[in-house]
Amino acid sequence: GAFLWVFCETDGGMFLLNHTMDGGTASVMRVTEENERYTFTPGGTIPCSVGGNTLTLTVPKASIGLEKNLLLRVIDSRDPVEAPADFYDHGDCLPLGRMWYGVTVK
Repeated sequence: GAFLWVFCETDGGMFLLNHTMDGGTASVMRVTEENERYTFTPGGTIPCSVGGNTLTLTVPKASIGLEKNLLLRVIDSRDPVEAPADFYDHGDCLPLGRMWYGVTVK
């Protein structure tokens, strides 16, 4: 499943944060999409912590190629998320479906 995955799309590409978590670190995966399927390639780790009902990820801009534009989506699912259509069918996704939250970084 997908425990609080954070998809990010930046000027540097698409990334998945928290694909796996080990103690105080979470994975950074580069995401490519081909033929309606996702492929995840390891891209390092970032600091993380869990306290109560809060997950905190500390994401250096360089780790996701962030320059100005950031799009976010958070996934929580018991089922595997392997394709964009899975955002409609499995678990919870904010925002729903293929929409993203957008942020401009100064």
